[in-house]
Amino acid sequence: MKRYLLSLVVLSLVCLVAATTFAQIKIGVTMPLTGYAASYGEDAKRGVELAIDQVNQAGGIRGKKIEAIFEDDGGAGKTGIAAIQKLVTVDKVQVIVNGMMSATALPAAPICRDNKVVFIGTLTSHPEVTSPGGYIYRIAASDVINANVEAKFAYNVLKKRKAGGLFATTDYAVRFKKISQERFEKLGGSWLISDDFPQGATDYRTQLAKIKEKNPEVLFVVATHKEAAQMLRQMVELKFRPIMIGTSMFNDPTLVELAGDAAEGVYFTTGAGTAPGLKKKQDDFKAAFKTKFGKEPAISADHFYDATNLAIEAIKAGGETGPEIDKAMSKIKDYVGVTGTVTFDAIGDRIYSTTLKKVEKGKFVETGYIDTGD
Repeated sequence: MKRYLLSLVVLSLVCLVAATTFAQIKIGVTMPLTGYAASYGEDAKRGVELAIDQVNQAGGIRGKKIEAIFEDDGGAGKTGIAAIQKLVTVDKVQVIVNGMMSATALPAAPICRDNKVVFIGTLTSHPEVTSPGGYIYRIAASDVINANVEAKFAYNVLKKRKAGGLFATTDYAVRFKKISQERFEKLGGSWLISDDFPQGATDYRTQLAKIKEKNPEVLFVVATHKEAAQMLRQMVELKFRPIMIGTSMFNDPTLVELAGDAAEGVYFTTGAGTAPGLKKKQDDFKAAFKTKFGKEPAISADHFYDATNLAIEAIKAGGETGPEIDKAMSKIKDYVGVTGTVTFDAIGDRIYSTTLKKVEKGKFVETGYIDTGD
């Protein structure tokens, strides 16, 4: 009998130790791992993996390891809803890093709020993603900011007066066109022509030839970096070289790899970071990323790395339940991430400044221009 009781005690201790050893805190993550935006999703996944590896190597949170549960949202609303519902109802996660595409973020965010799960948007820019009520946060700028900044930069800094646009047939692109065109015209410029293309297209010669006839000085573009690279090569063929201004989707080294010299002189918007210690943080991140994955990070890795670390910081400061994480997230102020300083306003939007970078000699260089898009 004593031997039996001793065995039970030993077994209980073993189970307790095992439970402590393998205790984990789950973070849900969705991104497009298939489809037109899969390259962005792969980059994003690496950013999450690096953030989690770093915190786990440092001992985790209160002795618990962080585990990421990845789901493919395909960059589409219906697939994204299924991914979010699985994470919320089956995996019971309390925080989700999501929102690369507005098509997935718009339906996902309210599902999270209804279930008291914190939603952290990364690159989604639709103005309606955030709203009063807590649980929804975003670290990218909304379309309103970026589109206005591009228009102001083209008119006030580049001194261009004739513009055109080439946009993907997405809600995001349609919205971006409307805002940038209205602001450019309000400033006094002339918007000569716009055209569009389906996602994933590879031949833009027809649209570019039509735009060339109007001879704009600056061309606003909403496209992925791969699409833009192909456009740029075809613009060289057509001997049509207005100044191109793109969105943060251009912020990927592959743009230059694919376009080569055709990428010279291209501008694109990105977050403006001016916090003390930011440069070192960015350099350390890039070095760690390259050591782990053998390549340079792109913009989705940056944003998913920061979003994952914000979730981790909130869990450390608040707790492991949705309401505790939400309370801690709402109090985050002057957090220095690799995308810059993060402070959230009353509806969960990041208080944001935007800059533009330029491709020079195959490198992304700072222009020094910073604007809030007002």
